[in-house]
Amino acid sequence: MERFYLDTNIIFSYFLKKFAERKGKQIEAKVANFPFHSSKKMSYAVSILTKAEIMRKLRSEFGLEEDEIINMWKGFILDVSPFYISVSQPLEEIMRKSLTLLSSYQLKEE
Repeated sequence: MERFYLDTNIIFSYFLKKFAERKGKQIEAKVANFPFHSSKKMSYAVSILTKAEIMRKLRSEFGLEEDEIINMWKGFILDVSPFYISVSQPLEEIMRKSLTLLSSYQLKEE
């Protein structure tokens, strides 16, 4: 079975749909429905970074409380059944490489 990584941009519409449903609104979200409906045929992966970014966006853009976000994430895990990608490199090494990469880019001047 093929494994597909679900990043924040792919699955955020799932959380937007769930947020709208909590407000009593129904929205059509084909991208949000795809992982849910195909989870029996495909294997999906997420990372702790995806979870952190989803949590940040739901908190900053919609003002949701941490427990609400955690419950939404648990619902996503139950609906889609992804596995977590683990990282074997030490976090410090990953951050050092990220900083090196980011420092090599020229920022746009305004």
